[in-house]
Amino acid sequence: MHFVNVVAKYPGSTHDSFIWRDRVVYQYMVQKASTDNGWLLCDSGYPLSPFLMTPVNNATSVADHTYNK
Repeated sequence: MHFVNVVAKYPGSTHDSFIWRDRVVYQYMVQKASTDNGWLLCDSGYPLSPFLMTPVNNATSVADHTYNK
């Protein structure tokens, strides 16, 4: 429950996923993904991956709503 990385060098129109893939923490998580190093919680602007948990858009099932919660 704390910030691990803050980037303020890109304009607001830059897509989150572009900025994310340009970060050192992304490279770290890619390398550690197979060792169950934990997850990062993100909004839907980020791509789903083994270490990023993004919400289910248009959740319809109880499981999807529970996951999003």
